[in-house]
Formats: sequence, structure tokens, C-alpha cells
Amino acid sequence: MNKKSLLIVESPSKIKTLKKFLGDDFIIEASVGHIRDLPEKKIGIDTENQFKPTYIVSTNSKKVVQHLKKITKSISLIKLKNKKLFSQTVTLHASEIAKSKFIRIILKKLQKNFAKQNHVCIEGRDIGSVICPKADIKLFFKCSLKIRAKRRWAEYRKSNSRITINEVKKALKTRDYSDINRKHSPLRASKDSIVIDTSKLSKKQMLSKISKIVEEKLKLKYGRNYKRR
Repeated sequence: MNKKSLLIVESPSKIKTLKKFLGDDFIIEASVGHIRDLPEKKIGIDTENQFKPTYIVSTNSKKVVQHLKKITKSISLIKLKNKKLFSQTVTLHASEIAKSKFIRIILKKLQKNFAKQNHVCIEGRDIGSVICPKADIKLFFKCSLKIRAKRRWAEYRKSNSRITINEVKKALKTRDYSDINRKHSPLRASKDSIVIDTSKLSKKQMLSKISKIVEEKLKLKYGRNYKRR
């Protein structure tokens, strides 16, 4: 039997709508409200440890937690290559989730640990400014909204023939505003980033341009024999 991915939402009313977009590859469950809370009989905050909160599973949520734990034992982690994750709807929800300080803390730890491996190439909206501030090479890509919408529309049409270019353009504009203005880890180009405008470049031209930049940077840092490292 093929393993499925698990998606947990807060409200049961969202399950039906999400199933329409994600299909049978996902098991969608609801936590039915907040699962954790501060304890009622204690202050719940460690005043001697930077006011770190102590959460407990609320009495009303214990059965829900047991149910979710049981489900997770028989499923795999979310497969990031699943094409259904690359949709306009998921993009908009991802932008909202990305604002959460809790999510940023989790991602920061995960991404920093991953970056400790040798020869990694990571893409993200705060990689150069927050996750890898001392990276050997930082590339910051920009592109006109019109061209980006056209390219993204071409991708989305493979799985959704009804989507319009105006819908995609509006979604991108909303996502940009949200990411640039979010409080935690906003979208920023670090001072030492190389900014590349891809508006008028083809895939082949992009690959050529990036390759030259990487070659030059690595030669400057490691010398002509850097490929042997």
C-alpha cells in the first residue's frame, strides 16, 4: 500500500475544500481548535529563562492528540516533489503560514542544520540574510511582475487549465507584499548578494550567467584548483 502524507488543519470545515485541491495523496485531519495551552494552575512562564512558556495538552484535546499520533505512525513525511503542492492556492496559504514566528524558528533550525553539509545550494526568501549569512555565493533574483506571472501561469496550466494569468498575477503580488512586510525573516536582498534580473533572460541564458558568476567567485576564494576540493 502506498504511504500517504498527512496535513493537519485547525478547523474540520476546511477539510472538504482542501481535499478538492490535494486529492487522495493526503490524509487530512483537524485538530479542532488549539491543542496546547498554558497551564491553568501555574504561571506557565519561566521568568528566569527569557520568559520561555510551558505548554500542556489541554484536557479537551487529549483524544484528538492520541488520534493524530496513531495516524502519523502509518504515513510518510510530506513529499515536497508532489506536483499538487505547486499551486496558486498552496502558495497563498504558504505565505500566511510563513508569517508565524513559531514556523520561522522551526524552519531556521532545520535549514541551518541542512546548510552545515558541504556543497549545498539552497533557495528561499531569507536564505542569504538569515539562514546562510556567510554563504560563499549569494544570488538574489528579481523579475518584472508581468513576466513572472506569465511564467508561473504556464506552469500552473499543466495541472489547472482554467486558471487565468490575471489570477496568477494577483496571487504573486499578494505573496510579494506579504513576504516583504512580514515581521519575522522578511524577504530581503543582503548587501553582499549579486542581484540578477531574469526578466529578459531565457533558461539557457540564465544558466550561462549563473555558471560564470559561480566560477569567478569560487576561483577568487579557493584559487584555480577549487574543483579538486
